[in-house]
Amino acid sequence: SLAGALTLASGAKLTGEGSSSSSVLLNGTSIITFDPNSTAAFTADTVTVDSLANVTILPSTTPPNSTGIVVIDTINGITGDISNFSFTGRGTLSFSGDNKQLLFDYTPVSIKWKGADSIDDEIWDVNTTTNWVDGANNPEKFFTTDAVTFDDTATSYDIFVDTNGIIP
Repeated sequence: SLAGALTLASGAKLTGEGSSSSSVLLNGTSIITFDPNSTAAFTADTVTVDSLANVTILPSTTPPNSTGIVVIDTINGITGDISNFSFTGRGTLSFSGDNKQLLFDYTPVSIKWKGADSIDDEIWDVNTTTNWVDGANNPEKFFTTDAVTFDDTATSYDIFVDTNGIIP
């Protein structure tokens, strides 16, 4: 728990469910990691998001199929724009109606390896190649926390895993 103001500078990472009894300023390109399976959240009196900030939100583990998971909880509100927060995946971020919470909604998706991307049929990466298919056999990209299946229906069985952000 912090008693003073906190500035999350560019390149910084905030992890956990701590608190600040004062203000928090989010600057530059930074990361906030949260536990989507916990009812606790990072709390602060106020959070101000700089207009040039790009804050990536990362779950520390696979989220449950749920809406309204609290990432940040404030007493006096969040100032800034939701577009300054990002999550690369199938979840969405929003502010509560009173702008006092940053909320995360998540619906899991199951995909199957097909290895049929027209450019790179051997690459397992995040949000780039369509080497996967959904339950209706539609091409899909992989996103962090997707549930994946490998079976004998693939076009390509050689797989190169781009380890940057792969968390199935």
